[in-house]
Amino acid sequence: MQQPKKPSRNSKLTEQSFPVGSIPLLPLRTGVLFPGTVMSFTVGRPRSVALLDVVGVGDWVLVASQKSSKVVTPKLSDLYQVATLAKVVHSVRTSENAYRLGLEGFARFEITSLSQSEPYMRVEGEVLREIDSDEQESMLLAEELAKRILEVKAQGGTLGESPEIGDNPSIFADRVAAGLGLETEKAVEVLSIAELPARLYRVLALLAELTATADIKRKIQRDVQDQFGKQQREAILRQQLRAIQKELGEDDGGGEDSKLKQKLADAELPEEVQEIVTRELNRLESAGRSAEGNVIRTYLDWIASLPWAARASVREDLNAMARKLDDDHFGLEDVKKRILEHMAVQKLSGNPRGTILALVGPPGVGKTSLGQSIADATGRPLVRIALGGVRDEAEIRGHRRTYVGALPGRILHAIRKAGVKNPLVLLDELDKLGTSWGHAPEAALLEVLDPEQNKSFTDHYLETPFDLSEVMFIATANTLETLSGPLRDRLEVVELSGYTEEEKLAIARRHLLPKRAKENGVPDDLLALSDEALRVLIGSYTREAGVRQLDRELSRITRRVALKIAQDQDSTAD
Repeated sequence: MQQPKKPSRNSKLTEQSFPVGSIPLLPLRTGVLFPGTVMSFTVGRPRSVALLDVVGVGDWVLVASQKSSKVVTPKLSDLYQVATLAKVVHSVRTSENAYRLGLEGFARFEITSLSQSEPYMRVEGEVLREIDSDEQESMLLAEELAKRILEVKAQGGTLGESPEIGDNPSIFADRVAAGLGLETEKAVEVLSIAELPARLYRVLALLAELTATADIKRKIQRDVQDQFGKQQREAILRQQLRAIQKELGEDDGGGEDSKLKQKLADAELPEEVQEIVTRELNRLESAGRSAEGNVIRTYLDWIASLPWAARASVREDLNAMARKLDDDHFGLEDVKKRILEHMAVQKLSGNPRGTILALVGPPGVGKTSLGQSIADATGRPLVRIALGGVRDEAEIRGHRRTYVGALPGRILHAIRKAGVKNPLVLLDELDKLGTSWGHAPEAALLEVLDPEQNKSFTDHYLETPFDLSEVMFIATANTLETLSGPLRDRLEVVELSGYTEEEKLAIARRHLLPKRAKENGVPDDLLALSDEALRVLIGSYTREAGVRQLDRELSRITRRVALKIAQDQDSTAD
């Protein structure tokens, strides 16, 4: 049969004649005054000073904790409902607007209503009588709590002065809770528990929680101190090693690092990149000539060698560009007109970002040479990225530095080779990208070729954005059928359908034949091909949209002529 609950043991608290009716209320910004404990603090808020003007030593007051310490003039709703009934132990006026006050807590009190708000608060309620449902359990719990406190102190914990259990576990539990330095919310939770065993259980749980937190903090502090000590020892040893190397005439590492720092200082790095460089330089100081140091040094060298601010002087004379295209390429009038339109739009808009040109057509129609002509006409350096057979996204975006031998991808390699941040990048054979399970190189190109995204292109190795928005991208492909829809959507396609017979005749006469004759050492006056011969060569020996096979045939003819000339010279010498 369950034992009826009964009041706790007689004590100083239960022997008091508690006040009834309206009681003056003193709000606390932070903390809780527990029964059986004494608190001393300074009072300076107007309503609190007004209360102490009429309350003296030995008078009763209620002490209630605020839910938020930021409230200057709290209302009843800003206070916790459970407060502490206390007596004024001492009250000393320290200035016109401040008191030094000492209070002793006696009992828990539940506030029910506000009877006065000015010049200070008065409230009504009732004293919460403590209930001890099992005196034996309460005593055992109090003894366990005392044991835990001794264990914490033995391990170096700080809990203030240890209270004695005596014959009143209730006061013991409250005094222990007061010494734990709890947050206001948790302290009020303990204050609100009138049943003694439940309160002792809660204080035990809070003590265990604080002990575990303190253990973690001590472990972290030890680890930090150990690591700091290790770094100090390593720094001292490295200084001694550098001194020894200097004496032996082997001190070249410092010189290399100094050159690297100078390169980084001259690179005009963006602010976010400079923060990364500063961090890595600090790591380099600690790593020295170790394997980790070489990895950091390679990374910093890559950052220093990229053109973060260097730009080529771009020519915008469209007439000169048209002449250059005409000189280099016969025919293709629609294609050259479309390229000039594209450059005109960029010039008038003043925005280097725009669509990505894709030159699409059969082999040999001059897609790659058109890219070279555009680069020459605009004054941009040309860098070519061969995409045929690329099967891995890392080829485009690079490998993360966690991999052994990691390096940036082909995009940053091309930018580094160009030496400026606004080159013309020729993405050759875009339709020949390889595919394999789990790898999608096209996905990496989506960001590279999107004018809205490539301003912050992030290579996996570099791990910081690099601006590609000023790069002029030109892609070449034989067909777009193998490309995904999203990638095709980012391209502005320029079709190169092929050359007519007359255009091939003009190209052979003006470009291919003189080039091959000069290449094979044949003088101009010793080689002549009529238009009829060239038409026979084009119509009967080459069947293609471009002129690549025609170029091979002309090369073979000039080699035969070169052989004949060389043999005649040998016969004359004999």
